[in-house]
Amino acid sequence: AFEKPIILDMREEKIPAWIRLYCLFPLGITNAVTGGDNPKELGHVWLGSYEDKVPCKLSVYGSNSSDPESGDWVFLGKLNQEPEATGQKDRWSFLTTQSYLAPKDIVELAGKDPIYVDVQFPALDRSYRYLKIVVHDTFDRSNNSEINLNKENYFTLHELEIFVKKN
Repeated sequence: AFEKPIILDMREEKIPAWIRLYCLFPLGITNAVTGGDNPKELGHVWLGSYEDKVPCKLSVYGSNSSDPESGDWVFLGKLNQEPEATGQKDRWSFLTTQSYLAPKDIVELAGKDPIYVDVQFPALDRSYRYLKIVVHDTFDRSNNSEINLNKENYFTLHELEIFVKKN
């Protein structure tokens, strides 16, 4: 949920360079809640919309303490895009809103480039064992933004990578 920290353990102290967030390609599901004759297990979470669960605002911190409440966390970087952004330039997850891009099968999916955004950190020589990510907001639905289907403030990431400075 929003404002709840995610603590990532890198298992040893490293100098973080950036994180990369990935989202899904369009799912090609017309109704994720009921799925027609095939109800979807997580329909109550998705409520027919994936795009309003993709983070648009988040902060990243580094520390050598895993306690999310400790005062040792150092701000490293942020993602700061507007929730109501609709264009490809302003919305890193724009392609996931384009249902015509939904792959028809696994072969077509394998040939697609991933959808991702990088959150860069300053070039400092400080190492941390832990990263804390706090999501502040997600994008609004591009086709009907006056309806909030994400009342529980869920967010999702398809994948997350941490890039570190090489020794």
